[in-house]
Amino acid sequence: MDGNYITMSGASMATPLISGAAALLLTENPHTRPAEIKRLLLQKAKPFGGLLTAEVCRTI
Repeated sequence: MDGNYITMSGASMATPLISGAAALLLTENPHTRPAEIKRLLLQKAKPFGGLLTAEVCRTI
């Protein structure tokens, strides 16, 4: 680290990322049910810190 950033982890850090990914999915598919959003997020998730980017969400 270069001193300008700190490292954090846990649910409180993941929540805004997943909320944003869900919002992107809903923007593209406004009538999608919550269970389908969850399925899509889990389908694209990567273990150990893989990020679900806006680009990935557009390919779903």
